[in-house]
Amino acid sequence: ADIEKAFMDSETDDANKKLPSTVDGQKLIDNYKDSRGEKLTYKLVSKDLYRITSMGGDGKPQTQWDIVLKGQVSRAAKKDPSKGGEEKPYNWLEKRMIEAGEKNAVDKARGEIAETNIDTPITVGGQDTLEGADYFNFWVMTVFVTAVLFVPVGYFYKEKSYIQSEGDESDNDEDGDVAQQESDGDAGEGEAK
Repeated sequence: ADIEKAFMDSETDDANKKLPSTVDGQKLIDNYKDSRGEKLTYKLVSKDLYRITSMGGDGKPQTQWDIVLKGQVSRAAKKDPSKGGEEKPYNWLEKRMIEAGEKNAVDKARGEIAETNIDTPITVGGQDTLEGADYFNFWVMTVFVTAVLFVPVGYFYKEKSYIQSEGDESDNDEDGDVAQQESDGDAGEGEAK
């Protein structure tokens, strides 16, 4: 509730309202504890998303047992009279969401709501993934190691062509002649007996 109040009080215009920074948000929730008496952690993820986390039963951060409250801001878009009330067409995903009965979610994402609000679903687990710089660094190192491992393979690889040529046909004919001679030889032995 303190985070939402700080957001709503930050500006008068919905488009300019800001969530508290990670440091300021942490100060706002320092007095709150989870059911085991542990301190809660606030993190500003993006302009419209924040996360309040309890370390869960294992007492370790970023594990599958964390209890997480995600705050997602849905901003009411101001109608611009200069555009003449033209509506932006739905994209592919929005059309599929509407077909699935999620019209309200599409309206929230587009800002077609009466007033700005914050949804705060609570989830348990799923916090064992990399985020931000750690995520970026993981993929940079993965690509780098793959490239380094590929260099010796590319250096020592001997190109081998598997396309048939006329020389291959003559090899097959010679083998066929040898097989024919052997079968003729077997037949000759049978006659001699």
